[in-house]
Amino acid sequence: MIVITKIVQLVAAADDTDMGLNAGDKYYPRTGADCVIGLDEKIAGGQKTYTEATNNTAGLMSAADKQKLDSIDTGPLSSVQLKDATTGAIYLLTVDNGEIKIAKEGEG
Repeated sequence: MIVITKIVQLVAAADDTDMGLNAGDKYYPRTGADCVIGLDEKIAGGQKTYTEATNNTAGLMSAADKQKLDSIDTGPLSSVQLKDATTGAIYLLTVDNGEIKIAKEGEG
């Protein structure tokens, strides 16, 4: 969808106390689709609407992605696996009695 914006500057031709303008004042009117007869319906007709994704129904994400997201443990973790970017080795990060420990997987 292409949105075209045109900014129009108007100049008050005369004093207008109701609008708080003096002759020669520059102003920029603000308008919307509902101000042009029929435009709001045309825009609404072209808009897509989405529902929330559930584990069974897609929304802004697939149902499978929603299931994956819901399966992520958001509570405190007892350990974290980290992968060495150079060697590919896996390390386990833990905290035991306030002490941070890192051990290479398989080396206890």
